[in-house]
Amino acid sequence: MRHRMAVGLLSLALLSLALLAGSSALAAERYVDSDEAKDETSNKTCALTDLKGLEANDELNWIWKAEGVKLGAPGKIQIDPIPNESDATDPEIGDATTKAFKLAFARVGKTEGTGGMRLKGCIYWLERSGGERAYIPWGGYAAQAGVGIEAELLDASGKPVARFRVWGREGGDPKQAAYEIADGIANYVRDN
Repeated sequence: MRHRMAVGLLSLALLSLALLAGSSALAAERYVDSDEAKDETSNKTCALTDLKGLEANDELNWIWKAEGVKLGAPGKIQIDPIPNESDATDPEIGDATTKAFKLAFARVGKTEGTGGMRLKGCIYWLERSGGERAYIPWGGYAAQAGVGIEAELLDASGKPVARFRVWGREGGDPKQAAYEIADGIANYVRDN
């Protein structure tokens, strides 16, 4: 009898721990609860005023999408200029990023123009490639150039339908990372 009671109590305790761990894992999936949001060096924002709804995504770091909205429907999209508001100077990155978004959305079937969706964004973080980072753990990746982009997708009435906060590293030029992010966001819009 004592053995059954002990096993029952132990099972109950393990179940409670599992539920507690599960609820903490879910809470950590929100941007506002993340280490990135709490880190003063990486929490700079420039295009998004509301970060509360952003949730973790495997492909694109942080995403919010309005419920019931089909983003990938054919139609027009206006891409506003994407300025570099990071702490690093790069006279070409803004124009290159804007061009990347225009090409990526054309590739997934959106037509450039007004009267449909509108993408507003900015570059909040930029880091050039650096050989000095090649010798730390995961050095090959950390040595690559990196870009962080915030973007908000609005419907034809100006209402937000999706928000993205994405950073990535690719190659030796920050523009390569910007092209990867533009492709990722355009693919997400096409598929959702």
